[in-house]
Amino acid sequence: LCIYREYIQNSADAIDAASRACAIPRSSYEIRITIEPREHRIEISDNGFGLAAEAAERILVSVGDSDKFGNRERGFRGIGRLGGVAYCESLRFRAKAAGEKKETVSRWDCQRIKQLLSPSNRPARSLTLQDLIEECVDVERQDPNCRVDESYFKVELENVRCVKNVLLDARAVSHYLSQVAPVPFDNM
Repeated sequence: LCIYREYIQNSADAIDAASRACAIPRSSYEIRITIEPREHRIEISDNGFGLAAEAAERILVSVGDSDKFGNRERGFRGIGRLGGVAYCESLRFRAKAAGEKKETVSRWDCQRIKQLLSPSNRPARSLTLQDLIEECVDVERQDPNCRVDESYFKVELENVRCVKNVLLDARAVSHYLSQVAPVPFDNM
């Protein structure tokens, strides 16, 4: 369940950054979690600062390279967003900054990553982290169905599988987040 906390921490940081820049009224910010158990799908999105296209690809494919600094932001290692790799077949990050017409989409082929990192896959042992990323991650720019002034960051986990499907259990997720989420909780 800690992957939810990681994604929410990143969203809270993006909202704090947007709030400092006075992008939209503070009451308009939100973090939305959508759990679709039948489809084995999870989406976590925010309408915070987003990511500018010029930096999005570097940020979305990096590992351990975080721009967060000091105690103002919640994360600092640049690896939390990759926690979902262990629990799904495909992990997608969608990011758009206000004023930009296109979104940046980074798709991680988690099934392939797990195959390459398997202890029984001897040929893959010589792969570097950069090789792994180049083989398993695609980044593209797409036309989103939204206004130019919108900014957002979305995490999409497809074909989620875990023990007892706890990641797809809204009650378990709600209980967990009520204890650890760094934001107020509104159960609509």
